[in-house]
Amino acid sequence: VLLLPLSWEALFLRVPARGAKIDFLEVEAVLAADFAFGDLWGAQGYAELLAFVDNNCSLAWITRGCSFRDDVDPLLEALWLRMARRPGVVWWERVPSIGNVADLPSRGHPPDLPSAWSLREVPGRRFR
Repeated sequence: VLLLPLSWEALFLRVPARGAKIDFLEVEAVLAADFAFGDLWGAQGYAELLAFVDNNCSLAWITRGCSFRDDVDPLLEALWLRMARRPGVVWWERVPSIGNVADLPSRGHPPDLPSAWSLREVPGRRFR
């Protein structure tokens, strides 16, 4: 979910889970969101992005850029390469699942947002 506070827009995409471990899926969802939204927030005039992850293990891997796992490290390398090529700063924070607006889209449902926000689904793109 990408929240654009200047326009009160919320963009979201659904990332289908494929039965992998949750820590892998969390990293995969971050990369999918970056492919879907990475160029949008800069184009909207934002220089900073506050990103939330609700899995401690995945958050550590994302901020470190390495997991020492053959299935996760290629995703982290792609994410860090994309972030390095883009102007702006990404700050990562831990959020409990109950407060994570991206939790419902990860389960195939639109996010639950206050009524003042306009909501638009972004079609998923292949990123692997």
